[in-house]
Amino acid sequence: MGVRVKRYELRAYDRVLAEFAVRTDEFGEVSVHIDEVDLSARRLLPLPLAAQPTSGEALNEWLASRIIPK
Repeated sequence: MGVRVKRYELRAYDRVLAEFAVRTDEFGEVSVHIDEVDLSARRLLPLPLAAQPTSGEALNEWLASRIIPK
């Protein structure tokens, strides 16, 4: 299968708050790397990220806690 990398943006309406990549290795381990964060929009970030806006680990934990509505 190999390594897969997908790129995403975290947005508040039309404003890009953060750009990040999710990497899945051949063993299924997932890691998140934040490429860019708009620190001027820090107050718009989800609470777990507002404290550590450049932490890929904090973003990964927040994403894992999200529930996609049906």
